[in-house]
Amino acid sequence: MRHIFELKSIVHNLIILELTLKTLEYDKARLTGLKMAPVMEEWYEVKSKEVFSDIVKVKKDLSKDGCKIASSSNDGMFTEYAILVRGETHHYRYSNIALRNWCMEEMKRLLGMPYRTPEDMR
Repeated sequence: MRHIFELKSIVHNLIILELTLKTLEYDKARLTGLKMAPVMEEWYEVKSKEVFSDIVKVKKDLSKDGCKIASSSNDGMFTEYAILVRGETHHYRYSNIALRNWCMEEMKRLLGMPYRTPEDMR
């Protein structure tokens, strides 16, 4: 069983992947006016499936340690996540701006552009 500090980076990855999937779905719904909308819709569909597959893998990995995201609450400036680890609840607060920035980095990864990871920040 991994320690909560080891699980925190995996939980962070899951949070960003879930937000990225929501962003992909949101943006895909707004492609109607583009000339290349069919191509872009196909790209969004492929990447959404890729991100969903990553989410399933990460959730499976976390469940081996009895870890999951129990809930989240957003006050407009910060989002707080309640993480359940083998009966213990841990709370993590993220600035919504930081979450947006990490989602942008994940989108860069999906586009094949250079991107930063949380490990780069240490």
